[in-house]
Amino acid sequence: MTKRCILIAVSIGLLSALMTVAADPRVDSRSSIADAEAFIRTWVEAQNSGNYRLYASLYLNSFSGVKRTGTNAYHYQYKEWLADRKKMFAHPFTVTVENLVITPENGVYQVTFIQTWESGTYKDRGAKVILLAAAGAELRIVREEMLNSTVMAPHSDVTDLTHGGNLFFVVDGSYIVFAGGFSPSLGKGPPSGTAGREQSFMENGVVKHIDERHIPSVYLKYRTETFRVYDHEGTAVLGRIDGFQLFTTFIPHFGEVEYFREEGVSRPEILKTRWEEGTEYQGNVFLVGHISGLHGDGVWARRDALPDPVFFERVDDGAGLALAAAESKKRGPYREYLGERAALPEEEREYYGVEFDVRGYRHPRTGASFYISTLSEGDPCGEWLWEMSFLWKTRAGGIELLDDYECPAHQPFAVVDLDNDGYPELFFEGWYGVLLQVESRTLKTSLSVPFLDCGC
Repeated sequence: MTKRCILIAVSIGLLSALMTVAADPRVDSRSSIADAEAFIRTWVEAQNSGNYRLYASLYLNSFSGVKRTGTNAYHYQYKEWLADRKKMFAHPFTVTVENLVITPENGVYQVTFIQTWESGTYKDRGAKVILLAAAGAELRIVREEMLNSTVMAPHSDVTDLTHGGNLFFVVDGSYIVFAGGFSPSLGKGPPSGTAGREQSFMENGVVKHIDERHIPSVYLKYRTETFRVYDHEGTAVLGRIDGFQLFTTFIPHFGEVEYFREEGVSRPEILKTRWEEGTEYQGNVFLVGHISGLHGDGVWARRDALPDPVFFERVDDGAGLALAAAESKKRGPYREYLGERAALPEEEREYYGVEFDVRGYRHPRTGASFYISTLSEGDPCGEWLWEMSFLWKTRAGGIELLDDYECPAHQPFAVVDLDNDGYPELFFEGWYGVLLQVESRTLKTSLSVPFLDCGC
């Protein structure tokens, strides 16, 4: 934003304040724009940490300000402002600052930014201007005005990923995912690596500490829960959350993976790079709870208070498998695939590999059998031309189609009845974490993370 644009945005009252303070405290040669930026960081941290004494020390006695909440405006002098702010500090709240612009103007630093303020069930966002002047060798606030305010729903950008509290995905082996869409500014301290199990190119999960005052209560309650954390084989280990963190990740280009490995994936500089790259993408900061002692083997979890899920048994029912294969090949997508493949030159048919697989699963309580047939055709670099899957269920005299879907076109690592209704939920290994295919024919994923890699 240019100086001209900033001045257009400033209210008439604030322009008057600029002229008033120019003759009294002024910025001197001992301060710089970098000092002003550091001052604003202190101002934000004082509020987010609940340090009222530090916050109050940042204002000059000659201060005046305007507070806005929605369409309401309140004008204060120094003592009135601090009295109002002291009441605000009685409850935890969060302030975040974006689009910071600092401009020397008429003997003061004019600081403009977009502020988001949130506490409990209230959240607002708007443009703010702060004027900084010298008080001896230090900078202090002489004017503060919220130019506009839009009331928002609290945590409006947060996406719940707990499936109604009935199923939790686990990333990097020991981190339960609760929600996505958190602000990266809530992450405190230096980032650290998750040190989870290696999968695909997944050496890039990083976490930061988050103050629990900034966590919605709907997730804080899980601290008192015991979880059953399952590995790929269906073996469960009991555990409890020992702390909440913010998590981000992305699937890097393989060249960047090599760079991370050469430089050392745990070096502070690399961890900082991984955090910054992951948080560039909207919605890519997740609230997770760490469970110790899992040795990086967990892939999904349930609250121990819920009934045990039922794991389907693999069956090698020759007649049923043959029927599922035959019926799958009668489906329109499969016939369309055969027609296009037949039209390819022979060398291309040899280049693109084809995998067709049919497996059977039986519910141990009801005895009902289900069959999953999958077909995929692609090149050695992982570029898929065709992907399709069919889910069948036995019925009197044959089988019926329950679902067909394009992706993922591979067999699940677990077939589970989570809600004891006799029908399967399918767990697949995804690019990152677990994909869940539920009976409502909706594909749900634990994480949808940026994919920056390419094939060969």
